[in-house]
Amino acid sequence: MSWYASTTFWTGAAAVFTAVMAGFTGWSIVASQRQQRRALQQSDQHHQDGFRPVLVLAPSDDAIPLDRSKLLKLAPTSPGATERMYIIACMLTNIGVGPALNVHLMLRVRGIDGYGISRELTPVSAGLLGNRGEPDGSIWVTFQPHAGFNDVGVQLSTGDPWELFLEYEDVFGNRFHTIHSKNPQQPWTVCGKGPAPRGVDPAVVNAMLQAGGTSVLDDGPAGFGSGL
Repeated sequence: MSWYASTTFWTGAAAVFTAVMAGFTGWSIVASQRQQRRALQQSDQHHQDGFRPVLVLAPSDDAIPLDRSKLLKLAPTSPGATERMYIIACMLTNIGVGPALNVHLMLRVRGIDGYGISRELTPVSAGLLGNRGEPDGSIWVTFQPHAGFNDVGVQLSTGDPWELFLEYEDVFGNRFHTIHSKNPQQPWTVCGKGPAPRGVDPAVVNAMLQAGGTSVLDDGPAGFGSGL
C-alpha cells in the first residue's frame, strides 16, 4: 500500500471513529437528560404524595353494617317545606397526610349521572374528623329538590341503589375521589385519582361482580377501582 493510500485510509478511519464517538456522546447526553427528567418527575411525585389527602366516610360505630341502607336516611320534614335533609350516619374523615380542598359530596341514585344531589363542603385537615358539628358524628346535608330530582325521586332515593361520592383536591390542585356504595357486594371505600367515574347501571355492576369482579367500576368503563 502506498503512503498516499495508507494516509487516506487512516484519515477516513479516524473520521468514522470521530463520527461514531460524536454520535455516542450525543446519545449519552440525551439518555442522561431523560434520566434526569425521570428522576425529577419521580422526586416531584414523591413530594406531592407527601401531601395527598384521602377522604372517607367512616360509619359512626366504626363497623360497616351488613344493611348499608341504614347509613343514608331522609330527615322528617314539615308540610310545605322547600328544603329536605339527608342524614348520613358517618363521620367525614381525612386519613391522608395533606389537607383536602374544594371538597364536594355527591349522591348518585340508580347509577344515573345528575340524579341526586351535590353539595360543597368546607376543607378537611389531615387527621381531622369533619363531623360538621353534629353531636352523634353524622353528616346532615340540606338540599332542595329540582326538576331532575323531584320530590318523588327524593322519597324513593334511600330505597334505590345509591352511591356517595367525595371529590377533593390536594394543595397542588390534583383531584381525587372516594366512592361509597350501598351495594354490600362492593367494598365500602374505593379511592382513585381524578374526578369520580361515570354512572353505571347497578344491574351491569352486579353482572360484572358475579363474573369475577371485586369492586365498582372506576377510571372509566374498562377498569376496576382499588378498595381501601
